[in-house]
Amino acid sequence: MTIQGIALLAALFAAPALQTQELIGISWEGDILRIDPVTANATHIGSVSGIEFNSLSRDPQNRLFAVNHAAAEHPRLWRVDPVLGTVWPMHQVFLNDVRALAHSPDGKLYAIDQAGGSHSWLYELDLTVPPGSSAIKILIDEILFGTQGLTILGASFASDGTFYGWSDWLGLIEIDPLDATPTDVNGLFDGNNLIQSLAVAQDGTAIGGYENLYDVDLATGAMTLIGGPIGFGGVRGLEFLQDGPVPYCVGSLTSEFCIPTMTWTGSPSATAGSGFSVNGTKFPSNRPGLLYYSTSGPAAVAFGPGWRCVGAPIVRTQAQVSTGTAAQDCDGTLSFDFNAWIASGTDPQLTAGARVWCQYWVRDPPLNPPGQWALSDALQFDIDP
Repeated sequence: MTIQGIALLAALFAAPALQTQELIGISWEGDILRIDPVTANATHIGSVSGIEFNSLSRDPQNRLFAVNHAAAEHPRLWRVDPVLGTVWPMHQVFLNDVRALAHSPDGKLYAIDQAGGSHSWLYELDLTVPPGSSAIKILIDEILFGTQGLTILGASFASDGTFYGWSDWLGLIEIDPLDATPTDVNGLFDGNNLIQSLAVAQDGTAIGGYENLYDVDLATGAMTLIGGPIGFGGVRGLEFLQDGPVPYCVGSLTSEFCIPTMTWTGSPSATAGSGFSVNGTKFPSNRPGLLYYSTSGPAAVAFGPGWRCVGAPIVRTQAQVSTGTAAQDCDGTLSFDFNAWIASGTDPQLTAGARVWCQYWVRDPPLNPPGQWALSDALQFDIDP
């Protein structure tokens, strides 16, 4: 069975519905968890076995990523799926012991790799390479406090661009992403290994955790026990989902060797009448396609070259043609104003409070039959009043 199939069907309908502004965790053994940041109570979403995870990060489009430890299998970057409760392989990284991942507010991905004891090296990972290939790793420098190497157990960016890390010696530190220079927040040398992952929310709330969950004061570095134990062997990666739609599942490889993804602008509303654009990007240009959706649930059903990510019954919207130029690969885009569709009254199920799962499908004749089409990943969102 493929990694994508491990425990997927069991987790799919057993997992409670995902909400926004949630704290997601991942354990060393591959348990994907929804964690209450007030009580530390954890709800199991899904599991993948045989992969050892030690990090978690969210990009600006609300996608979650982790890197596995080299002891389990060749280290690679994975999409962590908080809706289906599984992971999807993305890129090889050639870093053996990534202890922390963090996306900057402008979308740059940083990795902290431990090598040779208390020595942590900061890298930037360039993911513009084709899917399945090796990410381009750019070494910034070793994270040194004076001449002393550090063990960094977690890291996260705040919304203002400050890059925080947790050291088992210094505690909370700030890290300069340009040269890897650390600054001890409080100068107390009060680090420990009770925190092995760090997450900073958009409002500045900082949470650290491993076996238990802690509130971390970004001004003083003080940690306060929230609760625990979390269970599942503790968490090695924590990340807040931001408000808004949640991407999930994974797109298929197009004939131009890109994997289409969904984006959005605006907010879903039952009364706005317009202004929530659901977009499919990285498709071949000038190809017919459409958006389809469901209000019954997500899915992961093999479908031609990829996965159908929405459950039956499926509603299909009107056909479109991807924009873009034939001379440029992977620049085809489709866009659909879902608020206008709601306002049309075509689907009476689309009312305030309803949850929607949607995905793009586009014709791609150069692919080998059967299944001469390309699929985006999928998007989950709730309709606001």
